Amino acid sequence: MSYEWKNVLVGPEATIRDALLLIDAEALRIALVVDCDDNLLGVVTDGDIRRGLLKNMSLEQKVSIVMNKNPLITDKSAARDDLLILMEKHNLLSIPIVESGRL
Repeated sequence: MSYEWKNVLVGPEATIRDALLLIDAEALRIALVVDCDDNLLGVVTDGDIRRGLLKNMSLEQKVSIVMNKNPLITDKSAARDDLLILMEKHNLLSIPIVESGRL
């Protein structure tokens, strides 16, 4: 199966519901919150949303309030094997690849 990371991009003004629908529709289990220039602002997982809901946040609130603003990131020079080790060490399913702040 081929995954397209561009399918999981969402703006900071999107609702938590929008992000949840995106995460549900795609197989990557993450939404990447970006500005209009594809600069990474944060990431959102279903766990982030679940924690927000447990704090009585509404699905209609902005996704930016539940996103992780300091996710683990890497640049495109990272070796695949090193990324896999890093992902396993931090129990992550994905790591955004960023160059000068941009995906």
